[in-house]
Amino acid sequence: MSYLLPHLHSGWEVDQAILAEENRVVVMRFGHDYDETCMVMDEVLVGVADKLKNYAVIYLVDITEVPDFNAMYELYDPCTVMFFYRNKVRPRTARASEERRRGRRPHIPFPEDPH
Repeated sequence: MSYLLPHLHSGWEVDQAILAEENRVVVMRFGHDYDETCMVMDEVLVGVADKLKNYAVIYLVDITEVPDFNAMYELYDPCTVMFFYRNKVRPRTARASEERRRGRRPHIPFPEDPH
């Protein structure tokens, strides 16, 4: 299903996608197209992409092809979905989603608003 969503192939493309979007949420799935967890997530993202087109734009980023953000965003899970709005970030990992399903509140730090 990943072939149905746009891929970003460089750190510059990722930055531009985040900075250029002013009115919609930018959803980025970091991982690998061949990873089973990412395949499931891609199927979900493809399923909602049309419904969310006025509110969000979805991109896929291969963490081997574009390693620029691996350390910065601590991309250690096989599949991580991050939400950016006006250049602010909210990460969502497969591990956090699993903890929510089990009824536990995952620890996901949210950057403080500097204003």
